[in-house]
Amino acid sequence: MPEEGAPWDTAMPAWEKFLKEDEIWDVILFLYDFTGQRPRAREEVAAE
Repeated sequence: MPEEGAPWDTAMPAWEKFLKEDEIWDVILFLYDFTGQRPRAREEVAAE
């Protein structure tokens, strides 16, 4: 992994230097709408 990816363990490029926060959210929402996918829900932790 390139150092820019730390500490996230991802190969996804960092966009904060290219897009403003509201533009990033516009892209995210467009992708959800375009693909018909829904965001992953938070997983519940099993009670022990």
